[in-house]
Amino acid sequence: MDRSSASSNRAESPRPLDPVKALNRLLDPLRIAIRWTRINWLLYVGLTQWVWVSVGLRLGFRKDDSRPRILRRFLERAGGAWIKLGQILAMRSDFLPPRMIDELAELLDNVPPFPYEIAKETIIADFGRPIEKVFATFPEKPIAAASFGQVYRAVLVTGQEVAVKVMRPGLKLIIRSDVLQLRVLAFFFDTFRLLGSIRLKTQIDQLERILHEEIDYHFEADNIRRAVEQSRHFRIMKIPRVVDHLCTARVLTMEFLTGIWINDILAAIHANDEAKLEEFYACGLNRKLVARRIFEIGLRQLFEIGNFHADPHAANIVVLKGNVIGYVDFGIVGQMDEELAESQSRYLEAVKDSRINDAARALSETVLIPERFQRQLPEFRVRLANQIRDWIARINNPHSALRQKSIAKLLLDNIVLIRQFEFELTENTMRYYRALIIADVIVLELDADFDTVRGLNRYFHHREIRQLRIKANPQSVAGTSVDYFHLWMNGPRIARQLSRFLRRQEEDFGVVASQYVALNRTFARGSMLAFLVVIIAALLPRPFKTPDVGVFIHFPISLDWRWFAPFLLVCWRVFSIVSR
Repeated sequence: MDRSSASSNRAESPRPLDPVKALNRLLDPLRIAIRWTRINWLLYVGLTQWVWVSVGLRLGFRKDDSRPRILRRFLERAGGAWIKLGQILAMRSDFLPPRMIDELAELLDNVPPFPYEIAKETIIADFGRPIEKVFATFPEKPIAAASFGQVYRAVLVTGQEVAVKVMRPGLKLIIRSDVLQLRVLAFFFDTFRLLGSIRLKTQIDQLERILHEEIDYHFEADNIRRAVEQSRHFRIMKIPRVVDHLCTARVLTMEFLTGIWINDILAAIHANDEAKLEEFYACGLNRKLVARRIFEIGLRQLFEIGNFHADPHAANIVVLKGNVIGYVDFGIVGQMDEELAESQSRYLEAVKDSRINDAARALSETVLIPERFQRQLPEFRVRLANQIRDWIARINNPHSALRQKSIAKLLLDNIVLIRQFEFELTENTMRYYRALIIADVIVLELDADFDTVRGLNRYFHHREIRQLRIKANPQSVAGTSVDYFHLWMNGPRIARQLSRFLRRQEEDFGVVASQYVALNRTFARGSMLAFLVVIIAALLPRPFKTPDVGVFIHFPISLDWRWFAPFLLVCWRVFSIVSR
């Protein structure tokens, strides 16, 4: 046998079987059975407590409703996919009451950590070298623990300070077992309609999509890279960069953001700790500026960037030097498709301009209405318009409490109304609502005098300026100038051809030439009159001087006199020539 055939035989020979992996695979069914037994026991205990509290509340010998706490404790003890289901339900304020939402929200951060030795073994296995060869310092205690991982503040051997996120062990098997068990329960609950209009199968489908991404940190690393790229020109916002060569499916290493965390600021505010607040102020903290920037960043992510941080709670936001806002934890990210962004933008613009019917129409376009409830849409719009009208009345009432004027209050009222009609919202829409509501709550905690309507006006005004700058690049200006020049030169000729055609077809179309000429003269005079009015409005002294002359007549879109006046002049010339 020659060397080539020998090497070929060696290449084709199967690799030796790893006995440890083989044993683990044989033990997987046993592990799943043990987990199912544990979950069933926890479920039995939780349901027993739930029924006991429900009976007590019904008969009147219990005053406090501890059912939200019972549910949260069960999900916390079950762990795995169950705790992630609780986190998803914490975002679904469209069909869960506020007390339940507040209790489940604790699952977003307050999760017990796993031992340091397990984290160390994971890092060594994934990096293929001792932890001392990668990190100069690596603490044993994490700075944060979540359902699927925990974060350590470490220093690389290069001296760079980093945040290291390590995944909990054995998640794939746990999740596969939990999702299967959840689907069995969802079938039982949905078949007998034990939760009313709520359908668990929809939530389980959403859960499985999220779990697929969250058990592989490559997805979160991609989210962070995308956010860094999209916000590179946004100077008031900072996203930590990923350390690419130290990222695996189970370990994520990124730049550490040093600053004042929003949850520390809010804790000092709630405790009236003036000494702590003075310490923050000495570091350069400007609470009003931070509140305004968080509000603006949230709107820009939603309506301009398109990808947004879907969980911007206080533990995920840090104030950096210069009051720059930093965001961490991009495990949950939402995407605004064009239809959702357009309808919600129209909704907020209509609300700030007090166009109630337009606002109700825009919001109803984002609601999923089952076929059997279509007839309820007119009533839904009427009640939605009443909600918006009441909120606008509170905005204009100087004696109303500030929290009653917040956009979060309006959105939560909208969600309650949607739930009452048994309508639905898409997963992305609920992520959008949650992101906006959380940001608004934080903003009001930081600045009790924050004016939501003024903030909306400021954002949409700045957005128009940014859009104008984009359109005002040299290529766009040159193209627009050429188009206007062709319109100016060829407009009269096209109008005369149209006029001759209509006069030739006078009998067929029933057009009277004299009436047609009179109509064109009227249009010509109206165009010249409007042109003069626009010029006068543009020359008015402050405070009425504004490029948008449409505000004087409450026109739904911006009428910038710098393009509207030339347009009216072109209309006057065309109608004047046609009317000859």
